[in-house]
Amino acid sequence: VVLMLAPLASSVPLAALAAILFVVAWNMSDVRHVVRMARRAPVADVAILLVTFFLTVFADLVIAVNVGVLLATLHFLRRMSNTVDVRHAGEHVEETGARTNVLPDGVVVYSIDGPFFFAAVDALDRAISSNAEVPRALVIRLGRIPFIDITGIHGLETAITDAQSRGTK
Repeated sequence: VVLMLAPLASSVPLAALAAILFVVAWNMSDVRHVVRMARRAPVADVAILLVTFFLTVFADLVIAVNVGVLLATLHFLRRMSNTVDVRHAGEHVEETGARTNVLPDGVVVYSIDGPFFFAAVDALDRAISSNAEVPRALVIRLGRIPFIDITGIHGLETAITDAQSRGTK
């Protein structure tokens, strides 16, 4: 829509754009609203808000918007990578609370839960490298991955190649 209607933006009177900018500036300067939002929001969100606000006031609106979007994107990626759970899945918990291994010796199973993208590849590397022994066979369960991007595929291929080079099937 933006690309198709962008030529029409030159037809919008500057007075109308000024009114929109005035309303946005008024809402940003509403101290009670900003304070209430800062008290409720997570610390990282407040930091992004304040950085964007101060860049708008002391630098330029375009710079502030670009930096704010970049910071918000990086924060989102960090939070998404924290949702990925790579865990050892070869154990069974009995009713007594004791853990028993239900797999043959030398077989290790890892389960990946969550979106598997470039920011989550490290979780798989850490899980596999935390195993002190070189397993005879490695199983990686991918059934609970809602999506995987090309860097996730590449990380998975690298983990498989590394395991095979150590003699693991």
